Amino acid sequence: MSATLSSLPPALMLLGSGFGVWTLGALTALFSGEKAKHHVFSTIMLLGSLFLLLGLFFGQGDIYTFTLLSPLNFVLAPLALRIEPLSALFLVLLGIVSGAVAIFSTGYLTHFHERIHAGIYWACTLIYVTSMGLVLMASNAIVFLIFWEIMALSSVALVASDTVRQRAQRAALIYLGSATVSGALLTGGFLWYFHIFNSWDFASWQNNPSTLGPALLVFFAIAVQSGLWPFHIWMPYAQAEAPTPIAALMSGAMEKMAMYAVIRLFLINCSDGLVIGYLAMFLGTVSVLWGILFALVERDLKRLLAYSTVEQMGLVVLSLGLVLLCKHNGLTVLAALAFSAALLTCINHAIFKTLLFFGAGSVDVSVGTRDLSVLGALGRSMPITMCCFLIGSLSISALPPFNGFANKWLIYQSLFQSSFNSPQVIDRAMALLVVGILGFVGALSVACYTKAVGICFLGRPRSEAVTRAKEGSRDMVAAQAVLAATCVFAGLFIPQILNMAGPVLSDVVGVVPTGKELFPLPVWKVALLGGLVFAAVYALVFKNSPVSKFVTWDCGYGDLPVRAEETSTSFSDPIARIFAPLLQYRISTEIKGRDRRHFPEVIRFETVTKPILEERLYRPIIGLLQTLSKGLAQLQTGSIHLYLLYVFFTLLILVGIGIRL
Repeated sequence: MSATLSSLPPALMLLGSGFGVWTLGALTALFSGEKAKHHVFSTIMLLGSLFLLLGLFFGQGDIYTFTLLSPLNFVLAPLALRIEPLSALFLVLLGIVSGAVAIFSTGYLTHFHERIHAGIYWACTLIYVTSMGLVLMASNAIVFLIFWEIMALSSVALVASDTVRQRAQRAALIYLGSATVSGALLTGGFLWYFHIFNSWDFASWQNNPSTLGPALLVFFAIAVQSGLWPFHIWMPYAQAEAPTPIAALMSGAMEKMAMYAVIRLFLINCSDGLVIGYLAMFLGTVSVLWGILFALVERDLKRLLAYSTVEQMGLVVLSLGLVLLCKHNGLTVLAALAFSAALLTCINHAIFKTLLFFGAGSVDVSVGTRDLSVLGALGRSMPITMCCFLIGSLSISALPPFNGFANKWLIYQSLFQSSFNSPQVIDRAMALLVVGILGFVGALSVACYTKAVGICFLGRPRSEAVTRAKEGSRDMVAAQAVLAATCVFAGLFIPQILNMAGPVLSDVVGVVPTGKELFPLPVWKVALLGGLVFAAVYALVFKNSPVSKFVTWDCGYGDLPVRAEETSTSFSDPIARIFAPLLQYRISTEIKGRDRRHFPEVIRFETVTKPILEERLYRPIIGLLQTLSKGLAQLQTGSIHLYLLYVFFTLLILVGIGIRL
């Protein structure tokens, strides 16, 4: 249906109210300055999220297309917006994540009132969520590009919002460079599409072999923004140094904007996406393995989660690449299966990764550090945070009955069926290879989050700050509890979620498999059966077994100190040694003393991991650019005559190009 500004249906009025609340809140925050109250603007953000979700609930299944009148039109194209099942699904994710962030923010930001300018922070945050929503509703390339850039720039400002930490400013510069590259590639691709189709409207574009050039530009732009390998360098910097609510928005919501762009531009109206499909499969598979390896060896809790986001985005892109290959081979039902896996991964990742970032933020606020080497025993003083973080870890590790199990199951199922049904031998072999890689990655994921939970929340305190730790505020605890409950309930009602996503599947692949077809045995029945089996085994085997207690061998030194406990480094050391060339893993040992062989006085042991791409690829490129910049700077001599000569030769070159064209 179509709607105009004079006669808006209730659903669209609620949606407009949500965006209106966010926009007015951003303007109010700018004028409030440092006097802005966190609880006021978090309430405004939550209210906008609720309006958004209510509008989507009452308008489910409807399609709205409308154009805002002048002077809001852009020069090249009107401010045209469209809400359909695909954009509505991602708007729901935006509403859930932004609402949870609004609840969490008040308690979190009160600890950083001297380091974060409240007015600028809330203005940028509300602009950030508004621009993400408008990206999802854009129906032409100009509107999409403008709000994509606003989304990127506002998130850069939020990464740099902590004015005390120099590392935050450095992270913002790195992220700004990546966002600039992404925007430039996206602009070039859109201009190329316009040259081919003579239209800015997405509905007029169609991907085929003749549009491979612009498709590659747009795909690489999305890959940079989503943090796919090898463009993921910015992600561990930006998401680790950004305030926790912003890191949760970046990972839980902004990364889904990139996945939405892949679906919108490459899966809809696509007659042949073979090259993009193979490229997506390759980059997605490498991202999955690369992200989890670096997450496993990380000691910073938020950097660990950032590298884990690289892995999860790799899973989504891998699944979308498989959709393109299946559509090319005429395997429509298999394409629907792979697309269901991609959608579920987006939905589930938005929930449990937001939850995990909230847990990391609560630890940071309570202890003052995210370094796993000085954490431990936080489960005693922060039991609710530990339980919620554990649920998030079980979900992202794809263990039933939590929500992360379903999307991993569908990914495996689609790959296995592809290995049997694909007509090309190379596709069947590739599917089996990816299955093996994902199996290995799944084991590493369990190890990674076992380390995160065990080292952070179990054992004994490793620092004085840990002994003084306490549970977060009610707002922070409530936000985590809601998301943890969502992880559980979403895992039990996966078929119903897929049924609600039926219109999206119909629009993209033309086939709508029901939830029961994808999951013949409901997940909750599998979980219940597993629980009963475990209880029976425990009752028969372990319950009546005698318990023996022994004193740990202490080499005659007495009670073992805290330093003798398992650490983050020692936990991941075996895997790090295996992949030492890839991780640039180095061990430095220093022993001092007059008789250091028998009675050492000082023992120093240190491990170092360096991102190989940053050291071997990006640093040389940046060095080359700096050298070229210094050479170009010499052209600025201050002479007006020389500048006029530059203008003259430039005009000659442009005239020559014009004559040839």
